Amino acid sequence: MLKWKCHLRIPLLYVDLYLLHRDIGAVYQYWEESQSALDKAALKRSGSLLEMSSCSDSVI
Repeated sequence: MLKWKCHLRIPLLYVDLYLLHRDIGAVYQYWEESQSALDKAALKRSGSLLEMSSCSDSVI
């Protein structure tokens, strides 16, 4: 009985490692996508700020 449990644990360890690797990959992908969205929002904001500053320069 003990030998059977030991043989069962090794494949489960590989399954656990696979699931952990998959979860880490998903979190990393989510983090990259959120960083990309934040970068786009920052560029859009800085672009509108540049437009506002160029408009104020032309009025003066």
